[in-house]
Amino acid sequence: MIELERIEIAAWADFYRAATEESAAACRIGVAEVGGGVATVAAAADVLALNRVVGLGTERPVTPEDLDEIVGLFEDAGVRRFFVQPGPESQPELELWLAARGFRHHNNWVKLSRGAEPPRAADSAVRVEPIGPSLAAEFGAICGAAFDWPEPVRAWVGDPVGREGWHHYMAFVGDVPAATGAMYLTGSGAWFDFAATRSEFRGRGAQSALLERRIADALSLGVERFVVETAEQTAERDAPSYRNTVSFGFELAYTRPNYVYEFAG
Repeated sequence: MIELERIEIAAWADFYRAATEESAAACRIGVAEVGGGVATVAAAADVLALNRVVGLGTERPVTPEDLDEIVGLFEDAGVRRFFVQPGPESQPELELWLAARGFRHHNNWVKLSRGAEPPRAADSAVRVEPIGPSLAAEFGAICGAAFDWPEPVRAWVGDPVGREGWHHYMAFVGDVPAATGAMYLTGSGAWFDFAATRSEFRGRGAQSALLERRIADALSLGVERFVVETAEQTAERDAPSYRNTVSFGFELAYTRPNYVYEFAG
């Protein structure tokens, strides 16, 4: 399980380091190692997914002082709220330390993983192609619209296109860009994210086609372990991304809770 956290930590931290000077300034981006994980800051965007500590406790046990440092880091950055994601090996008392400092349980995300088996064939007529920097802005626009991210973040999402370690893809309906997906390779691991589909093209199997292509390409590059994180599928909340990912051979590795902290005012 620790290896799955390390793959995501490497990918997520590199996404922040890939930001151009313009994106870093516009989004007020920062990244730092803390608490055995990585703190990632985008202070200009009130988006929890962009302001969080990933893999808390992965590389070493967490201390109460780490939590104080984390709160201070986000406070100094001017963030309104953020969350921490304890790694699966973090110590049981961490929940008590978080509660004592005003963190509350927000929701759960799930970590899914698969091995090096070939993917199933996607039932989709869309065309999937790897893309380069010429389509970076369109990639960011599709992701930003799907997740309702502010304009500066949409530009930043396109910054890693063409960067070493990253592979970006776009699904087309005819010649029209319809959906996106990316993967980051580190060692023999692959991390999938930035799966987004334009609203008018949903229901056409674009994300299935993107999963099939990314898995196949990663296998050809020697990947042995795949990692993705999605919303939790519950009786109260349907998670189509979860169901689709599982249909491509991913299995639940563990559930990771999100603890949110909100600054007064």
